[in-house]
Formats: sequence, structure tokens, C-alpha cells
Amino acid sequence: MLHSLRFGNFYSFKDEIEVSFVMDGRASVNDKSAPSGAQPSIRLSKILAVIGANGAGKTNVIKPFAFLSYFLTRSVSNDPDDPTYVESHFADDENVTFFDLEFEIEKRLFRYSLNLDSDIVYSEALWEKTSRQWSYVFTRTLEENLKTYKFQQKGFGFDSKLARNSKRNCSVISYATQHDVKLARKISSYFKKFHTNINASGRNPSKGLHELMEGSAFYEKNEHYKDLMVDYLSRWDMGLTGVEIRHIKHLDDNGKEHELTIPIGIHTMDDKVYELPLMAESSGTQSAFILLSKMLPVLQEGGVMVYDELESDLHPHMLEGILEFFFNPRTNPHSAQIIFTTHSVELLNILQKCQIMLVEKQSCTSEAWKLSDMAGVRSDDNFYAKYMSGTYGAIPQI
Repeated sequence: MLHSLRFGNFYSFKDEIEVSFVMDGRASVNDKSAPSGAQPSIRLSKILAVIGANGAGKTNVIKPFAFLSYFLTRSVSNDPDDPTYVESHFADDENVTFFDLEFEIEKRLFRYSLNLDSDIVYSEALWEKTSRQWSYVFTRTLEENLKTYKFQQKGFGFDSKLARNSKRNCSVISYATQHDVKLARKISSYFKKFHTNINASGRNPSKGLHELMEGSAFYEKNEHYKDLMVDYLSRWDMGLTGVEIRHIKHLDDNGKEHELTIPIGIHTMDDKVYELPLMAESSGTQSAFILLSKMLPVLQEGGVMVYDELESDLHPHMLEGILEFFFNPRTNPHSAQIIFTTHSVELLNILQKCQIMLVEKQSCTSEAWKLSDMAGVRSDDNFYAKYMSGTYGAIPQI
């Protein structure tokens, strides 16, 4: 599970901020959080909602999680001249972007740190918590020649010569995974379980042929998840009784033939069956189809869901039901977590103050804080009413 992430000089965030899943010691104990396996004395939230005005920087709060998932698992495939896919704040492009992430795997607590710019990794390190102190697993620091790295390790088990000469735009963990280093494989396996609808440019379109095809390919390979998706969509969309995945031939503008994998909605009326491409279904049905392809594997297998505008095209009542999947131990047996942005501020009524993050932008620089960090906020306050009245800030100025 994720514990916390500190980062800075990243897109609209010039200064350091912390995104923490650690519950306040005074927070109510319920199914919205779970005990840490590595530190049983603390509880970790299963959910973190990011709220604020348009353009405040909400998506940039969750982008680091999507970036680190990519960087720790797939960056070794980068060509040497590829960028690292991070961007500093435009007013601070002379300094590096940094990340400091704490997470646990199999009851072991790790801290991963990374310093880089849009082209080069300057330093990277992994520590493990032993007793009351942090012990390094490896450290990697760019030499003055800007070509090779100084590499030190303690029990990591990677070839030091390979590490010293690793590409300057990739993670040594991603590289070590290719060479079957046991701990690297464990870490990579965990971060491969991050499912998201954002990339370096921001949110992918919530619907469209590409996203529907991507979801179709997932369901075709995973029949179990397809059955669950059909069950949920049939309950949510009155009249939809099934979804089938079909392959069709398509000619592009150059006359070249391609095979497309697309979903077909099945409707039954008066004992007759009617078919309708999902592209012709409602926006809400399309969005739910795509959302479930990200959410179901996280719930079933564990992991983290990173989602921008979770409520896109969905009724607010559906949104509460979707979050209940994460709260309920029966549907979330591995304590999967979700961090998401939303404009559905009604959710403030069902969350605890340490599960709410507010974002505001001042002078082209974003700031973010948890509601529990604000003085005078009581657990029994009406968070929704006070937010709407402007008490907490992070509202649009119109």
C-alpha cells in the first residue's frame, strides 16, 4: 500500500507538497482505511479525493503516481535520446524535479527517491525501514562526467557495472527487473498494478473509439472481468442485457485494412435481441465500460487506481456506489487504494477530513493540503456546506 509521496518542482507545483494516505490518529476506524502491514500501529486510507477549481492543479497532484508507475516498470525501454517525461515548473526550470515515495510490499516498508529533469536522472535511491531507521538498498548518483553513475548497493543484487552505465533516462529498478533481480521484480510487479486514465499530457479522453477498443482488448483477454463488467453495466444501464466483443474490418484513409476490436451492446425487448455499438450508447455507459476496465483488476488483485475526474458522465449516486467497492472488504479484499480528482463535492459528506485534499493556485503556482491539516476543522463539521461557503478555500473565483 502507499503511505505518502513528497514531490516538488513538478508542472504547476513549484514548492514541495506531501500527499499522504496515513490516517489521522483521531480518525474513526472503519472500512474506509486499513491497517498497515509494515507498521500495524497506523492505518492507511483506501481513498484520497482531490478537489479544487478548474486549472488549480488537481491533475498535477495525481500525475506523479502515474509517472512513477511508468518510470519504475517501463522506462528501461526508452531510447537513449528520449525525454524522461517530467516537466518542471516554468518559473524554476534550472532546478530538478524530485520525488520521495513511501510504500509497502509484503509487510516491508520502502522509501524511493528520485531527482531528475526532463532529460537526465541525477540521483535515485531505495531505502528499507529496519527497526527504527532507514537502511539503503542502493544509491545511484550521476558522476561529474554526466555519462556514468556512482552505484552503491547493500543486498540489492544487481550487476554494479550495468548499473553504473545505465541509460540516463531510466530507472535502475526498471533495468534490474530485466535482469531478474528479485527485489526489483517485486517492486515492478507492485507498480504494474497502478491503473490510470492519465499520462504525461494529462487525462486521456474519457471515451472514444481508441479507449473503447483498449477496454475491449482487455475484456477479451480477461473473461472473468468481462463477466463482471456485463453484470455491473446491466444493473446500471436500464435495458442493456449484455456486451459482446467483436472484430471488424476497417479501411483507413490510405485504403489499408485494419482489424478493430469493438464492444457491442446487447438489448432485449419483447423477446427480441437488438445490437448497438457501444459508441452509440450513452456517454455514461461508455465511461463506465472504460472505468471498470481500470477498476476491476485493482479491486480483484490489489494495487492503486489513479483517476482524473472519476465522476465523468456518471450520476453522483453511481459515484458513491463505485467508492463503496473500495470501502467494502468483500469487494476489496487486498485493500486496494484509489486517488482521484473530482468536481462532485457532494462526496465531502461521506469522507473523513484526512481523506480530502484541496488544491488552489496562486500566482501561477499550485498549492495542496489535506483538510485535516487546517486548524479548527472538526471531524463532525459539515464539510460540504463549509466548502461551498468558501470557508476552506479551493473554490473558483467567478
